[in-house]
Amino acid sequence: VVNRMAESDVVASGIVQAAEQWNALTYSEARDRFEEIGEMVKDSFDVAAEEPKITSREDMLDRVSQPMVSVPQLPSVKLVSSDLQPKLGRGKREKREVMRKHMTRVIAEAMDKDPKVVYIGEDVEHGGYYLVTDGLVKQFPGRVIDFPPDETT
Repeated sequence: VVNRMAESDVVASGIVQAAEQWNALTYSEARDRFEEIGEMVKDSFDVAAEEPKITSREDMLDRVSQPMVSVPQLPSVKLVSSDLQPKLGRGKREKREVMRKHMTRVIAEAMDKDPKVVYIGEDVEHGGYYLVTDGLVKQFPGRVIDFPPDETT
């Protein structure tokens, strides 16, 4: 039954892969975990339903905003030292590191360290939004998996 469902259901496909290819869990363990997560979701919705409703912008800001604190002013971007200027041209700024590349590296390190780690998300096989998963599908075949952005799936 699960194998038939796996043809059209991403979650069932992941369970089949975890059980049959990686021996990460049994089908009964997957069922138990699925039921446990389902109960956690129901409990979370019950708790959320009891929370006071936010009725104004001010209420929302009070609830989700951090308290204001003074922040020291950052130094302005520095020009490259004069010994590098001929290579980059006069007045050019240093190239900064891109956060998404650091994120990609950390995800790759986690997947490299533990073969049971998978990355599931929307459009991640194609690099995902902001290209955070760029190149990971080639580096870790079968472990970077797209998940449809459809709440009814």
